Amino acid sequence: MKFILFLSTMLVSTLSYAYEPPVGAIDTKVTQNNLATTVCVPGYSSKVRPPVSYTNRLKYKLARPTGVDPTAYELDHYVPLAVGGHPTSLNNLWLEDWPNARKKDVLETRTHRDLCAGKITLVDAQKIFISGLWKKMVK
Repeated sequence: MKFILFLSTMLVSTLSYAYEPPVGAIDTKVTQNNLATTVCVPGYSSKVRPPVSYTNRLKYKLARPTGVDPTAYELDHYVPLAVGGHPTSLNNLWLEDWPNARKKDVLETRTHRDLCAGKITLVDAQKIFISGLWKKMVK
């Protein structure tokens, strides 16, 4: 997986920002210059994650019009909190089925680790998720 993440990082760094994040998907408080005091602080994601009362209500609201069973989905962050995704923006929250959500979680952890180790930039870490490249990486 390290090799795959390395190759994807190389590919991502060549992408232009043709893959613009949805407005509000990125937390503007997180920058390359403050990683050590934001996303790289242990427990950061837990600290900024919205409460279950908010996410469950939203999950059921999003599932209702589509007719899907909300219990089969996680309300997931399009751009993960661990790489500077906005915690509560509706443009950064979507329904992700459980099997893929778990696979994406593993990639999020590895991307976060590489970000905090200085192996990848914040923009490149975000591009993995913004570009949709993560979908190919979790199969």
